[in-house]
Amino acid sequence: MKKLPWLKIVPIAVLMALIGFTLYSVTFLFADDGTVDAKEILAKIESGEDVYYNNIKITGVLDFTKLAENSNLSYNESESKIRIEIPSSITIINSTIENGIIASGTRNGKSVVISFKKNFTLSRSLVKGVVTFTGSTIHGSVYCNSMVFTSNVSFEGASFLSNDILFSESAFKGEANFQGATFSGTPTFLKTSFEQLAAFQNATFLSDAQFGATTFYNYADFSLLKVSGAFLAGTSSFLGKAVFTTARFKDRADFYSVEFQNTADFSRSIFTGALRFENAKFDSTLTLDETTFYSGKPNMTNIGAPYKNLFSTAGSTTITVTAFTLN
Repeated sequence: MKKLPWLKIVPIAVLMALIGFTLYSVTFLFADDGTVDAKEILAKIESGEDVYYNNIKITGVLDFTKLAENSNLSYNESESKIRIEIPSSITIINSTIENGIIASGTRNGKSVVISFKKNFTLSRSLVKGVVTFTGSTIHGSVYCNSMVFTSNVSFEGASFLSNDILFSESAFKGEANFQGATFSGTPTFLKTSFEQLAAFQNATFLSDAQFGATTFYNYADFSLLKVSGAFLAGTSSFLGKAVFTTARFKDRADFYSVEFQNTADFSRSIFTGALRFENAKFDSTLTLDETTFYSGKPNMTNIGAPYKNLFSTAGSTTITVTAFTLN
């Protein structure tokens, strides 16, 4: 007895329906025009996948704190704090993030902090909206080079544990908050621009810090700074007030050919290594009240009078300048 043809057609029809449903499910988050819903990125992390996107537009808020609802990724670190551990590497390049990035906040009355266990790459991209990584820990390399951040960015209290920390050639158009951040490796802000407040107050650099050819258009706060390696700021420009009060430089501090258009305040700071102001330009006030130099007088070569003779009578080892302000 021959089988009826429709018995073969039915399984094929069912299969095609399932395929169509699956394709619909995928394109619901990844649209034909190259847009990706932020939910897809969180879904990848929850499934244990690494995240990689190139040349896309991400819609919706990329809110990593939503992963607090996943018990496989989060736990109660204390009665008042939830910690999320993200095992995936994050790579987003040549893209636009439309609605900001949230990597800290509160959930159910508890603060949420996030540990990124692998590399975090956000490169050659535009981020619209607020970015907050307050209190985050990033174990892997950080590549945030050639970025444009249109709004406020906060890495306050964040810990960067890798040797590779790259923020070079980026533009912070809103406030950039790195207060209390700890950098285990060498952060590079080479050729970066800070258009609003640049806050590095109480930041700790356990190695070198690279701020060469950087432009600070507004207030730059490096007070209470602690640098174990070299602080490199050659050819940078400080258009607003530059504050380095009560800073600690254990190695050399290089301000070669730096332009200070506003007050440069180094009061109560300690320089264990050499300080170089060679070819620097001071358009306003240089303040060195109660500042100590353990490696002798700073290099003031080729700077304008009256600063060039400031240390002409000082000793060659430890120098303490008391109550000095010169306009």
